[in-house]
Amino acid sequence: REKQGPKKGLIWHFQGSGKSWLMVFAAQKLRLQNELHAPTVVIVDDRIDLEDQITGDFTRAEIPNIESAKTKEELMAFFKQDQRKILITTIFKFGDVEGVLNERDNIILLVDEAHRTQEKDLGQKMRNALPNAFFFGLTGTPINKRDKNTFQAFGADEDMETGGYISKYTFQNSVEDGATLELNFQTVPVEMRLNEEQLQEEFDELTDQISEAEKGELVKRTSVEAFFTAEKRINDVARYIVNHFKTNVEPSGMKAQVVVFN
Repeated sequence: REKQGPKKGLIWHFQGSGKSWLMVFAAQKLRLQNELHAPTVVIVDDRIDLEDQITGDFTRAEIPNIESAKTKEELMAFFKQDQRKILITTIFKFGDVEGVLNERDNIILLVDEAHRTQEKDLGQKMRNALPNAFFFGLTGTPINKRDKNTFQAFGADEDMETGGYISKYTFQNSVEDGATLELNFQTVPVEMRLNEEQLQEEFDELTDQISEAEKGELVKRTSVEAFFTAEKRINDVARYIVNHFKTNVEPSGMKAQVVVFN
């Protein structure tokens, strides 16, 4: 694709399946392609800890010609000097960049966690700074919403037949390869009975001064929260968790994690 295809692509690989190592090996392989005429490869993260992590992966793999841009000035200097190396940085360094940094067409960006920070100013400034570059987004959780759309930012029309992805590695693929543990779940047997007629009457009484649109928004915002935070339900779920832990987890010496609504 770097040789003749569209200048972007979306890579969906399930969490924990090795996106960091994919970037390590892809970056090195791209650098070794003679047809690309000594390309620059840019690894873009959105957190300092991820930047440190991926830098460590490249170092452990003994990949040569690695540079880091810790400041906007270092980022600008790297491109103004037209360096042909692998650069690791965060997208926030592009935030204060105005105008074009480099117009070369063999600059390839691998954007980690591509479902974040791409739709607004930061993503646009990065594209403005490198107008002829290739942009490949990697994510374990692609988003397809009106105000946040990973497919619009990175998906290519040529990939629509495959769901909008240039590469897709699903949860099931990861389980089959032994990279991810299988996910098993069971429904907690906690029942809640609601008197819908009484509930509707009380709701209508409380909301008789607002519009239908406002009522709909109120229902959307409050119904789920009211259900999950009901005192009886919390007590029933807590009791179930305690019994389940003592019976199924504690005897094995293992640990457990509780995830809640808020």
